[in-house]
Amino acid sequence: ELQVEIDAARAAELGLTVADVAAVVETAVGGIDVSLYRERGDEFDIVLKSDESVLQNPDSLREIEITTASGRTLPLSSVASVIETGGPTSIEHIERERSVTLTINIEEGVALQTVIDEIEERIATPLRESLPPAYRIELSGSADDLWRTLVALSGTLILALIITYLLLTALFESFIYPIVIMITLPVAATGSLLGLALLRNLAEFNVITMFGFVILIGIVVNNAILIVAQTLNHMRLEGQSPRPALEHACMNRLRPIFMSTLSSILGMLPLAIGTGNGSELYRGLGIVVVGGLALSTLFTLILVPSVFILFLRLGETLHGQRPEEEELVPHHP
Repeated sequence: ELQVEIDAARAAELGLTVADVAAVVETAVGGIDVSLYRERGDEFDIVLKSDESVLQNPDSLREIEITTASGRTLPLSSVASVIETGGPTSIEHIERERSVTLTINIEEGVALQTVIDEIEERIATPLRESLPPAYRIELSGSADDLWRTLVALSGTLILALIITYLLLTALFESFIYPIVIMITLPVAATGSLLGLALLRNLAEFNVITMFGFVILIGIVVNNAILIVAQTLNHMRLEGQSPRPALEHACMNRLRPIFMSTLSSILGMLPLAIGTGNGSELYRGLGIVVVGGLALSTLFTLILVPSVFILFLRLGETLHGQRPEEEELVPHHP
């Protein structure tokens, strides 16, 4: 192909702009529409272009004439260089921008996220540091689909948190007790991340793994719900003060909590450490649920009562009395 590189400074000295020179080259090579001819209801474009001999060799293109504002005629070579070089056999575009596509096929059994991380670390990042500003590197195809899915699941995770909080608010008729219950979620998330870190050779963070965090939101709050609900029953129905009510609730619900949690962990354990064809797809989900349940259960009997008492004392400080003191203690006839 022939590339025309315009000397903008030289053109400015002669009273020409880059657009003026480009218009002459465009007219000589491809032609431009200058008018419209109508005859018997039909319309025909009138195209102005140079003789075909201009395209026969680079010298002919260099000699095409350009007229300056002062009326002086100069050859193209006086304001531009015509370079003969190799060009692509075809020009691909993505969103109207020229592009070069490299297709990568993934071996069977290799996770997509692993390949993306390797490409970003070993190829894309070093190239971005050396490429000119006009160039950029983007991952598309399955990698782009994965990123969009992760963004969508992040919104789903936030929506699940909001729905869970509103549901607990409606059930307990309070905005405070759901906070006490959902305080176990960060602990569960920590357990899930620790499980993924310890078993990173078996599973990794991907789309299926994120589903595990969504499922965990609905499971891990059950233990805290048992403690808070039983504590409120002792306070409202039996007139106990908060601390004895919490002690009795923890003692009464300790066995059901460990039974339900242990059955859930044992049920998910084969999914977390299982082997076989396709097991790597769902292994991360199992690790997230098992790790989150295990750690949150260990801390529920310590964290939930502590936060419950903290909120009650905060209510005493703000209102001068316990929130349950007037309306929750029954009046005996």
